[in-house]
Amino acid sequence: MGWETTFPAAEAGIAIGIVWIISLLIIAVISLLSLGLMIWALVDVLRRENVRGDNKIIWVLVILLASVIGPIIYLAIGRSDKNKREGQ
Repeated sequence: MGWETTFPAAEAGIAIGIVWIISLLIIAVISLLSLGLMIWALVDVLRRENVRGDNKIIWVLVILLASVIGPIIYLAIGRSDKNKREGQ
């Protein structure tokens, strides 16, 4: 007679523990990707001379306060095309 027969809930506990660890790993990866995206957007907005709306402070606040969606909004519409036109 092993511990499995003595404690039938042990197998369920192990399964729950594995699911818990996998969930934490997924959350950690998503958090790191979100942080990387935020850092990328902040570096980009601070390095550019021109941003859409000509107000870097507003874009920095959008990036910082809107968490995941803020950097996506900035990278999608906040970058100014003026830098590309001046370089041509």
